Amino acid sequence: ANATPTTPNATEATAGKAKIATTAIAQAGVNDTDFLTAKKLRDALNASGNAPVLACRARVVFGATANILNSDNILSVTKNGIGDFTVKFINAMPDANYAVVATALGTARCIALHETSSNPTLKTTTEFRIWCFATGTGNAIDTNQINLGVFR
Repeated sequence: ANATPTTPNATEATAGKAKIATTAIAQAGVNDTDFLTAKKLRDALNASGNAPVLACRARVVFGATANILNSDNILSVTKNGIGDFTVKFINAMPDANYAVVATALGTARCIALHETSSNPTLKTTTEFRIWCFATGTGNAIDTNQINLGVFR
């Protein structure tokens, strides 16, 4: 009698049969044998509804001297002056139409500077400038911690 051929389990090196992960398995994030569908991935990210799931493309936490405390996809932070910094990416953004979300400790507020006709290099695919100022006075200020996230 002939044996019935069996299909091996799929691995990174072998094509084969596979099992779709449950939402719970996807949320746990530890199973490396079940496969994710687009819906299970959305469920694992706790993202419901039809709006797109967008990823943070870069982030950095740094101090008043431009010392990087923690980051992803950030090559460097350079201090240009009081409260004025240039942030460079490791991997460039696809275009300069990204959003920078900024927060700071204490009474400082930070905003990303965009291109102007007099200074076209404030925001490019590879870098941007951030300016921190004191709430109330609007004067440039250094703060102990600046947190930035870049979305595109």
